[in-house]
Amino acid sequence: FENGGYIYKMNASDRRPVKVDVTLAADNIYARSEVKNVSDYVSSVSVSHDGARLAVTARGEVFDVPATKGVTRNITRSAGAHERDAEFSPDGKHIAYISDASGESEIWMQPSEGGDPVQMTKNNGAYIRTIMWSPDSKKIAYIDMRNRINLLDVASKRVEKLVEDPAGEPRGFNFSPDGNWLTYTRTADNEFSIVYVYNIAQKKEYPVTDKWYSSSSPAFSEDGKYIMFSSQRDFNPVYGSMEWNHIDTSMGAPYNAIHSKDTPSPLLGKDPQVNEKKEEPKKDDAKKDGESAVTVNIDIERLADRIVRLPVGTGRYYNFYGNNDRIYYYSGGKTKVFNLKTQKEDEVADGMMFVAPGNKKAIISNRNKSYVVDVPSGKASLGDQVDLSNMVATVDYAEEWPQIFNEAWRI
Repeated sequence: FENGGYIYKMNASDRRPVKVDVTLAADNIYARSEVKNVSDYVSSVSVSHDGARLAVTARGEVFDVPATKGVTRNITRSAGAHERDAEFSPDGKHIAYISDASGESEIWMQPSEGGDPVQMTKNNGAYIRTIMWSPDSKKIAYIDMRNRINLLDVASKRVEKLVEDPAGEPRGFNFSPDGNWLTYTRTADNEFSIVYVYNIAQKKEYPVTDKWYSSSSPAFSEDGKYIMFSSQRDFNPVYGSMEWNHIDTSMGAPYNAIHSKDTPSPLLGKDPQVNEKKEEPKKDDAKKDGESAVTVNIDIERLADRIVRLPVGTGRYYNFYGNNDRIYYYSGGKTKVFNLKTQKEDEVADGMMFVAPGNKKAIISNRNKSYVVDVPSGKASLGDQVDLSNMVATVDYAEEWPQIFNEAWRI
């Protein structure tokens, strides 16, 4: 008979129940380790500053993959740990990633040319969501499940808490091109997202938008003039089909917040100039490695009054990047670009485009295919896709299963 999940037998003469030990002999075929191609399990991709190699995260491992020709390397080889969100440093010297190899979610780093992994944070005390390098490669900002934005100094490994929100996790954070500011969103008490900027040196936070409209996906333009973001503030009501009431089905559009009160709106009309003297292009002053040619100054007073809407249709917009009078964004399954001078929108490519701060190379990803290209000014010429077929990992299920269990409870 069964009792409490166990099988017992009882002799009718003495009426003593005896537990029956059941042993099943099996080949454990589903627990055997195997070498597996993981190219179909890509979760993140980051390109080096010269576009020669990519840091690809797939099925909990980090791979250093050539953009064209070369050797694919698994740089973590850790079946019992989960590596996530690998990112090349802007100077191309290191690859940082999130790992629970220590038993907790921490930031790790490896030299891109090869070397031993280094644990950069210890006793963080919360699951780390995402990381981002500063443009000078000296700091890493990250968000964790304690609703904090932290700043890690790479040289000293010292961690500084910048922001902690009791209401929820900050989202969509990005560095300014000079590395002195952060922008991100936090949720207001009415559950609308507000765009903020944070001055790292002054340790002060300022709102860019207000709580009347939900805003998201903020990013600084590379020229330091604007904060680009999406906002739900277009009202085009239609009557619903189920009741006699109006609804708004598409409210999102891209917006620019102009940093300086002395910078005119990029959408102002201009008269044609007669016999205009062409200015000689200025030669950039020599800059040290990692030093930005742009200094970002934001006039906080009346910043919300300097928000302009790009004249494009409504929809869902995110993943912004801006440079050289061009604003790039993802919408409707495509990457598009809006030219501030011609005030026209062009399609760049199917899929999403990613550009690291200060980088001249872009990754365009679509349906698990990645292409490395120069940042396009219009329609992108994709060429050959990055070959991920050599991404193989040794999968040890006996090590993976405890890690999966522990991570599920950690989250």
